[in-house]
Amino acid sequence: MNTIIITKKELWKPGLYKVQDKTIIDHIQKVLKLNSGDHLKVCLVNEGVGVGILQSLSTEEAVINLKEEDLSKKRTPWVNLIVGLSRPQTCKKVLELGTSMGVKSFKFLEAELSEKSYAQSKIFQNKAFEKYLLNGLSQSSN
Repeated sequence: MNTIIITKKELWKPGLYKVQDKTIIDHIQKVLKLNSGDHLKVCLVNEGVGVGILQSLSTEEAVINLKEEDLSKKRTPWVNLIVGLSRPQTCKKVLELGTSMGVKSFKFLEAELSEKSYAQSKIFQNKAFEKYLLNGLSQSSN
């Protein structure tokens, strides 16, 4: 996770975002080994990438100070990717790796050799795919 992903839903107070995702908190504590006052790379989904300041950190939450006006809007060229339906495990990898490389949208089509059952995979139901998109986004540089 090169970039901490946050959304507008996590806005707690003006300029302060409260993150309560256990995976992100563990990553900040155990991998990045950050403490209050440290800087970290943050992506505010659909807004841009910037540097936030870790205001506080506990096992339940991280509060990050981020000024939206300081976010970089620079983006890599976007690509729309058309993919023949594959095994669900392969589709997960395509979503994650494609997002990390700047793919804007994915369109999965039944190809001649695709199993029809792949289209009913759990990954395509109830937005289960979003997890893989966010993982890819957290690995991207912008």
